[in-house]
Amino acid sequence: AGRLQSRLDKQGLSSGFKAGPDVTSQPIPPARGRAGGIETDMLGDIPMAQLPGTPSTGRSAIKSPGEATSPTEKQALIGSYVGGFSNAFLDDYEKSQKYKSLVGKRQKLLQAQVDAFQERVKEKMEKYKKRISDLRKNEENLMEENERLRKLLENTGKDHEDFQVFAMELKHKQMARRSAEERRRIERNQMRQELVEDVGRYEAKFVDEMLYDNENDLSEAGCVHVWSHRCNVFWTFVTPFKDDIAQISVRYGTGMAAYFEFYRYMFVNTILFVCGWLFVFLYQVIQFGISNSGIFYNIQGFYPIWFYYSSLTVPDLIYALSIAFTVGYLVVSVTFRLLSEHRRLVSQSDSERVLLRYSPVALNVWDYRSVSRTEVNNALQLTSLHLKEMLEEDELADSIASRTSWEKFWLTARKVVGFVLNVLVILVSSLIVIGVYYYKNAIVTFVPKDYEIFGELVAPTVLSFVKAVFPMLTIIITEFEMHDEAGVLLQHQMWRLFAGKQTFVIALVAVNFNSVITGNDFDDQTYVCQEDEVGSVLFNAALIEFFTSKMALLATYYLKELFKSEACGCCKNCCGSMLDHEEFRASEGIVDLMYFQSLVWTSIPLFPFGGILCSLFLFFNFKFEKVTLTTLRGAPRATKNLGMVFVTFLVFSVTSVTFIFFWFMHTRWRCEHTSVDDQNQKQTQQLGMFQDLSPSELIFEKLNQAKVGFITWATPYVFFSIAFLVMYFMKRNEKHGQEEKFEEVHKADTKEIAALRKKLKRQAITLDVLSKNHKDLKRTEAKMEETKKWKAERIATLRKRAEQLKNKMP
Repeated sequence: AGRLQSRLDKQGLSSGFKAGPDVTSQPIPPARGRAGGIETDMLGDIPMAQLPGTPSTGRSAIKSPGEATSPTEKQALIGSYVGGFSNAFLDDYEKSQKYKSLVGKRQKLLQAQVDAFQERVKEKMEKYKKRISDLRKNEENLMEENERLRKLLENTGKDHEDFQVFAMELKHKQMARRSAEERRRIERNQMRQELVEDVGRYEAKFVDEMLYDNENDLSEAGCVHVWSHRCNVFWTFVTPFKDDIAQISVRYGTGMAAYFEFYRYMFVNTILFVCGWLFVFLYQVIQFGISNSGIFYNIQGFYPIWFYYSSLTVPDLIYALSIAFTVGYLVVSVTFRLLSEHRRLVSQSDSERVLLRYSPVALNVWDYRSVSRTEVNNALQLTSLHLKEMLEEDELADSIASRTSWEKFWLTARKVVGFVLNVLVILVSSLIVIGVYYYKNAIVTFVPKDYEIFGELVAPTVLSFVKAVFPMLTIIITEFEMHDEAGVLLQHQMWRLFAGKQTFVIALVAVNFNSVITGNDFDDQTYVCQEDEVGSVLFNAALIEFFTSKMALLATYYLKELFKSEACGCCKNCCGSMLDHEEFRASEGIVDLMYFQSLVWTSIPLFPFGGILCSLFLFFNFKFEKVTLTTLRGAPRATKNLGMVFVTFLVFSVTSVTFIFFWFMHTRWRCEHTSVDDQNQKQTQQLGMFQDLSPSELIFEKLNQAKVGFITWATPYVFFSIAFLVMYFMKRNEKHGQEEKFEEVHKADTKEIAALRKKLKRQAITLDVLSKNHKDLKRTEAKMEETKKWKAERIATLRKRAEQLKNKMP
């Protein structure tokens, strides 16, 4: 009613609306509604078009209250509106009541379900509580029963032998557990003490740095610490590549670290004889500069003229002794390296090589010396690499054991064919090298005079090409042979590449030395004598080997990266495997190193400048190999420690170089230079130091003049003594290794014997107890027999008495 009054007020009809008989007595016209698009009466189903006074168009003729003219008409219209509103309100109210009744029924149903669920949960909770209480009662009963049994055993079982044995064993186990706990406690205390000492050491290190910063307040202890710190820095400086090898060991394993360790050994090993040749070279520079200042900068071939053999001004004895010292130093250093590596290999116990392979790696992960998160992660990574390698080896062994006889025959045939092909490749490559260097002067004649310098590069270029193709063919052949283990494949590649490269070196040196001895034609327009040409050829071969191998790797890497970045997606999908970088092969690296070192060593007698650059080349070799491993190539498949194989290659290389030096020492190098004088007559002049005598003859003559010729007589015996010493030390290493193994076996046997003795003692005690129990059982059986007899007699007596009593009864 309030809402209706407010609406009438808005329309200005409230003054004509009055409740009374005038309003109610008027007929209330029906209100309009909509039903299916037809205007209908809200009080019935009669369409408004059928009502009287309705036009034929179907529109209601009833006016709105605003259109009414008289007050009576307005009141009638308002009444009709009120009736329509009241009917609509009643319909809505009925609908809401029906909806509320339906919702109420659903709520009651849900409430009933919730109540039923709560009842079931309460029943289950009661059951669980009852079961828990029953279990507690059972536990209490069991505890009471155990206590009763314990008291019963204590009261009645002390005299029984089985109980005594049981109590003894229980006591022994308790003591063993206590001893183990005590041992663990002692070990933990020791570890804590070591950890505290390490912390104190690091703290002292920081204190030392603070003391070092404040030099005015240095105490005596601070000075000692600073001195020790400087010694450590110096030791790190004199042991180069230490950090590099540590990083490689963590990331790629100990096998790859052994490879770079050998590179470091080669670098450190050359320092001493490089210093000796540096002294010779400085003497040469000073003497040549004083005597020939006008032609100091003259160039012969690719290098200054004072680099060559023909311009040497060093005393002949010093030069010959320098060559002999180089050979002796190489032999002695390689001998010591071989002995140390052999000692390491022999001292390695069987448990490290065959047995207990996983436990030393997996159970020694934690190290209290690791003071940073990085060191811990590095140790874990290294351990995972070791375990992965060992698992792969075991899986490979299982697969090999499961092969059939036909598969084994097929693999053997492939290996034989591959080996024959590899031998043919080595022979053909060696013949190409020999032919090119034998006819190099004839090849130069076909080159125009303006490009003669390129003609001199034909032979080194062909050698470099053969050297580059030969490893590729060798790797393809070894891959064709299908070796099982990656380490075995690596060894085959290394041995074959090494054999081929050493054959190249021997062929190259033999052809050039033979050309000097036989007096073949040489490039007299460029070089003073044939010795200078041979020295330049050998050193150029070493330089070309050094630079071409590295430039080829760099070019391959950057071309692949460029193609990856510029190529389309289709090309990448087609050539994806070709664009992947090859794995790092230690076989190629170690063979290239031995080949390069052999060329440098053989060029030293006729080109002494090469001996000075040897250490520099090895330094850059190490750094470039590290870059190759980390960037230019992929991770290697095999990371075994092949230190003994590397040393074996070094021994063979030094052996071949020693024979070449021996050839040089027993050959006369006259260095004949032919020139034309003003009268067009040829004059031959002999240059160099070994014109009339070979280096060995010169040394023997000088030593005989100095009355120490006995040294020359002892030289063969010295070499034989070195050989026998090597054999002796190797046998001693084997004996020492066998003694260590015997000690390990003896300790294990002693430990096992002690355990068996303890077991025998326990069994003896058990047997004594059992024998005593057997005797007691015998006695008990005898007593039981006596008791049985007594009972039988007693029963018989009682029966007699019973019969007597029965007879006496009336």
